[in-house]
Amino acid sequence: MLPEYNNIILNRDIVYDFNPFGGITEEDILDCIVPKYPLEEWIKLLNNDQPIILQFVGKKGRGKTTHLRALHQYFQEQDIYFLDRIDRKIAKKNSEIVFIDSIERIPAIKRYVLWFRKKTSYVITTHQTKTIEFQRSKRNYCSFSFEGIQISSLKDIISSRVHLVSNFPKEKIEVNMASLEKLVLHFDDDFRAILNYLYDSFKKTSK
Repeated sequence: MLPEYNNIILNRDIVYDFNPFGGITEEDILDCIVPKYPLEEWIKLLNNDQPIILQFVGKKGRGKTTHLRALHQYFQEQDIYFLDRIDRKIAKKNSEIVFIDSIERIPAIKRYVLWFRKKTSYVITTHQTKTIEFQRSKRNYCSFSFEGIQISSLKDIISSRVHLVSNFPKEKIEVNMASLEKLVLHFDDDFRAILNYLYDSFKKTSK
């Protein structure tokens, strides 16, 4: 049986403004993310004079979009597209860097049109690697795999979200690590599924 929320966060004196496991605004995302890779490394690559493609590869729910959004906070003047939410057409603008979530929703022939914009850098998320396309287009690229989950990182993310919606001191939040291990054992590294479960469990236990 999976642990309920009140068996995961052991503090009983936290006052919540709202459910900590819902969507996170752009303004708050950097306060909640525990980066799988150093954001500074990506920022340095994108600030290089030579255009590059950064590819985030992994199954659904592994944190690709969250990292894309977090990185975009350092380049807010650049275009960002969420292709599972809006029209799949990428406008041809003068953006030096283009952020694209769910690039596989664009047909391959149209993706090549993007890659041949040699002066543009891209940050993309994808379920399947597009490395062959980059090589055929003679583009510089770096690929980052999103799989696996660390219990310690999950603890930090949950604590950050609880702090965000309650202002309760993060260092005083007591997390039952054994309960987190049960969640990971059940959901594996599907972080989105873990958050969805915690959202429903919090709603049920907070009534």
